[in-house]
Amino acid sequence: MRLTLAPTLWLTHFLAVYVVATLACEHAAAGAAAATALALAAFLAAGIVDYRRWRAWRDETAGFICLASLLLCALSALAALWVAYPALVLPACGL
Repeated sequence: MRLTLAPTLWLTHFLAVYVVATLACEHAAAGAAAATALALAAFLAAGIVDYRRWRAWRDETAGFICLASLLLCALSALAALWVAYPALVLPACGL
């Protein structure tokens, strides 16, 4: 489950940003900012837990899984920022 947490959080963030942009176009920037802040906080919390587990690992397999999960948290946080950028910069309701 540790390896699927970050991509699942990213997918949830992705859906939230685009659902808010579709349904409430006047408030799309605020919704995207709120969803991104929540997602980044979740990625940070999961990354801290994975970092602590990686530092305390005793088995090579467990250490690899913790490190892979930590790197997935970082990649997913970058992907969340990448998804939120257009929603924050471009007008959602059109011209």
